[in-house]
Amino acid sequence: MKWGIKLSFLFLFAIICRNQAQNLVPNPSFETVNPCPAFLAQLNYAAPWTYPGAHTGTSDLFNSCAGACTVNTPDNFFGVASPYHGSGYAGIIIYQANANSREYLQAPLNSPLVANGIYCLSFRVLRSSRSSLSSNNIGAHFSNSAIGAAGIGVLSGFVPQVEETSVIRDSATWTMISGQYTATGGESYITIGNFRSNAATTTQASGIPVHPCNAGSLAYTYYYIDSINLVLCSIPPIAKIHIVDSSLCEDECINYRDSSIYFPAAWTWSFPGGTPDNSTDQNPNGICYSTPGIYTTSLIVSNAFGSDTAYKTITVLPEDDCNAETEYYVPNSFTPNNDGLNDIFVPKGYRLGEGVYEFSIYDRWGNLIFKSNSLGAGWDGKANGGGNIAQQDVYVWKAKYKDLLGVEHEKVGHVILLK
Repeated sequence: MKWGIKLSFLFLFAIICRNQAQNLVPNPSFETVNPCPAFLAQLNYAAPWTYPGAHTGTSDLFNSCAGACTVNTPDNFFGVASPYHGSGYAGIIIYQANANSREYLQAPLNSPLVANGIYCLSFRVLRSSRSSLSSNNIGAHFSNSAIGAAGIGVLSGFVPQVEETSVIRDSATWTMISGQYTATGGESYITIGNFRSNAATTTQASGIPVHPCNAGSLAYTYYYIDSINLVLCSIPPIAKIHIVDSSLCEDECINYRDSSIYFPAAWTWSFPGGTPDNSTDQNPNGICYSTPGIYTTSLIVSNAFGSDTAYKTITVLPEDDCNAETEYYVPNSFTPNNDGLNDIFVPKGYRLGEGVYEFSIYDRWGNLIFKSNSLGAGWDGKANGGGNIAQQDVYVWKAKYKDLLGVEHEKVGHVILLK
């Protein structure tokens, strides 16, 4: 038994590790290019990376396949920088005085983020050696859909969930920006850049080395971006309880099943009114109830990253109710003439269970003319709520309902509308 528990735990642990190791960012180091970049403003050659919507910032792609100085690696228009990984990287303007200009990188994630999952993001940045300034506020924003705004300015309506607030001056060694983000669920895009205004961005003057491709400095801060990595760090389980039926008779027993998701490692069940009244099994069997009443079962599931609780209400019926049959009566005719007698065609049910109830009426051509999900609601003879009584004819009715034990029943019959 202990070996079985250990193997189950190791299996779950392996699944969690596999999911944690999967990078959700496509083409994370801009290695896959088609075709090879030849000029600036060709980020889209590293699909699926692109510019955010109508924003007119011209983000750049660099790769050793370019050959020429402009977008080559390590030497290019903006400086000298060997890739952190592989043969390529991207580049964007983070700050520009007076113009308030910005550039951004945007891509769809490989799969949407899961609600309450804790995700770890990291990426490498390097100030271009021709930038006369260094700055802070390089960040990443996660969104459910692609974001963007017209013009070349700040995407100020979007708050980065991960952001580096320190000024990054290094133009020789790549700096890692990292952080954790708890997802709200459904986030499907990542956008990287500076989401703050010039007034909210700190800058510092930087020295300019001799450049083999271009002389002089750039009057803005330009940073290379490489090796973007987003993985699921941890996720707490979500508790769910499954039972075949929520109604049973006194002195009967029920089997509970755990249908929780995201790899729970421990289970704590509570069965008020039941025997036994608790369990730590994943799927407890034979929980018996001897006293009629309404009881609420609870399940707490947990793993190394958190816990969650689910509830399920069951009804224990007295023996007399269990032995009594459900009764469902439907008249065979009615006269909707407003004389106060037999004006409404309405069925009557006794000892019906909660949940499914559906009553519908069709004309001789099979057209639905009335439908109700309430036992007390009947048909007044008007088709689909119209102003006139339907023609005198034979109509078909169908009923669907549950008895006290949760067994579903369906009946079909005819009713005559008389005028």
